[in-house]
Amino acid sequence: MPCDLTDRGAVKELLAGIRPELVIHCAAWRDPDRCEEFPEAAARINTDAVRYICEALPSPAVFMLISTDYVFDGTRPPYAELDPVSPVNVYGWTKVRAEEIALARGNSLVIRCPLLIGQELEGQRGFFAQMADAIRSGRPAEVDDVLVRFPVFGPDVSAAIEFLTEKKAAGIFHVSGESGGTRWHWTQRMAALMGLPTDHLRPSKDIVQRKAARPLNSQLSSGKIRRLGFEQFTPFDEIVRETVRHGIIPFS
Repeated sequence: MPCDLTDRGAVKELLAGIRPELVIHCAAWRDPDRCEEFPEAAARINTDAVRYICEALPSPAVFMLISTDYVFDGTRPPYAELDPVSPVNVYGWTKVRAEEIALARGNSLVIRCPLLIGQELEGQRGFFAQMADAIRSGRPAEVDDVLVRFPVFGPDVSAAIEFLTEKKAAGIFHVSGESGGTRWHWTQRMAALMGLPTDHLRPSKDIVQRKAARPLNSQLSSGKIRRLGFEQFTPFDEIVRETVRHGIIPFS
């Protein structure tokens, strides 16, 4: 059933009709540059929608918010769940405020994850597709070799959601990829798996200037969820092969 999550009345009506026992809130405006350009719209989508859902949910219902590593500034990795937040852009602040709203109601769970990979949304060219495009294009380009990312496989996050739900967990949990690298590092790795050269690409040691700043290295520690027994962390090479196998990113 479609619902405008920025409409308090519509959210209240929807949840009153469904009376859910669990809400997993994945909706967000996740483009940091657009959020920087339109901060009020970003707040409505990323923060106000969470407030409206939490207001309308009956107290026994579990609320699960998917959040981001961008709540940190990236200067003191790896980050544990209770480390002080310190966003460097509007997107990060909207997610911090959303987390505060969720955790204030009780019976809520916040799952922070970094860059999601392995699935491309229709009509969008995400991290995997952008790298594959740059490798195949043959056009000279600079590739960022400064900002460190710890990409995580989408199905691993889905498995973590199911795991934490079964454990009836509450509070904040981090779910991150185990290996980190710059876009240059990941592009080189992908090219090797594709069997294609990258002579036309070169690493950039200067941060690419964008509307929104990015954290230098916002590595999330997954130690807390590991201690509960969760162990599904798919290696990057396997993610690439799985992505190719399902035709999400065709390499031919």
